[in-house]
Amino acid sequence: MERTDSLSFVLRRLDQERASALLAYALYGANRADLARGLGIDKWVAQFTSQTALWQARLSKNHTNAWEFWAGDDGNSLVVDEELRALIREWNIEERFAPHCRQCRVVFERPKSARRPREYCSNACRQKAYRARLKTARSGDGDRV
Repeated sequence: MERTDSLSFVLRRLDQERASALLAYALYGANRADLARGLGIDKWVAQFTSQTALWQARLSKNHTNAWEFWAGDDGNSLVVDEELRALIREWNIEERFAPHCRQCRVVFERPKSARRPREYCSNACRQKAYRARLKTARSGDGDRV
């Protein structure tokens, strides 16, 4: 677990906003809009923040290649140990960046290869949301004179 120990060390050396942006990208595949929403900043500032954080991580004295400590044994997944898990809880990363279903508010995992990020946890929730929007639109039409 040497890599993740040093990952927690590197993240704690960054300011919390930048480290949160890196974790959100690594754990949840957060895009510019997700980072902006989670950090409460503009989309372009969020992009700059995440790029700056990666640059600072690369310049860390302990690592020459920033991705060397992100990858697990398969080379793609992030290895999460207890120290990193504590950091995620302390900074409320999951509450701010994990994708929530727009209908039922349940946290779900987004597939990494999706063209467009999912907004609903299932097709049933997607259909419920559609019916609710349809019902709202129909009730609004009757009020117009």
